[in-house]
Amino acid sequence: MKNYCLFLIKVLTQIFMMVIEECIKEESPEKTELVLDNIIEKLNKEKHAKIESKNIHQENMNHKEYNETLETDTHKYKDSFKELMEGWTNKPDIDINSIDDENKS
Repeated sequence: MKNYCLFLIKVLTQIFMMVIEECIKEESPEKTELVLDNIIEKLNKEKHAKIESKNIHQENMNHKEYNETLETDTHKYKDSFKELMEGWTNKPDIDINSIDDENKS
C-alpha cells in the first residue's frame, strides 16, 4: 500500500508538471505576441513622431523663407511707394469745379 501511494504521488506529480508545462507553452506565445505588438506600436509611434517633426520643421522653413521674401519685397517696394506718393503729392491741386465750369461753357 505504501508503494502504491508513492507511485500515485509520482504519477500525479508528473501529470501536474505536464499540465504546467503546457500552460507555460500556451501563455508564452500570447506573451510574445503581446510584447511584439507593443514594440511594433512603439516603433510606429516613433516613426509617426519623426514624420510630424520633419513636417513641422519643413513648415517652419517655408514660413521663414516666406517672411524673408516678404521682408525683402517690402523694402524694395517701400521706396517705390514713397516715390509714387511724392509724385502724387507734388502735383498741383486741381479744382474739380473749375473743370466742370469749363465743360458747361
